[in-house]
Amino acid sequence: MTADQFSGCLLGLATGDTLGAPYEGGPLERLVWRMIGRTSEGRLRWTDDTQMALDLATSLLEEDGVQPDAIAKRFASSYLWSRGYGPGAARVLKRIRRGERWEAASKAVYAEGSYGNGAAMRAPVLALFSRGIGPVCSMPRELRQS
Repeated sequence: MTADQFSGCLLGLATGDTLGAPYEGGPLERLVWRMIGRTSEGRLRWTDDTQMALDLATSLLEEDGVQPDAIAKRFASSYLWSRGYGPGAARVLKRIRRGERWEAASKAVYAEGSYGNGAAMRAPVLALFSRGIGPVCSMPRELRQS
């Protein structure tokens, strides 16, 4: 495994997310995405799933490993409604932004845990990092602050 593979993993996740986003959810969600699915420059927008994968990768690199508090703060600081966050995730992230600990914020919104599938977007990042790839690479230029 190489740093290029780590970068390729992130680019692949973002590309799939961006291309698939217009087809997620029901008719209402798809209609909303038609309105917000492009940036002000006209580029296709990725969703919350890619944003959180990028946040996780950045946190792993900067913290040299899994630091739940740092990851939660990064997730909360990157939250933008226009990425299509679900209502529950939005509530959790807003609570964290206001200073609530992530454990309490999560339990307040999801008493029995979230049943979302966005974690699947973050699993490859953890897998590559656990193989020792993460610390030797940087975020792909194409994915920085888009």
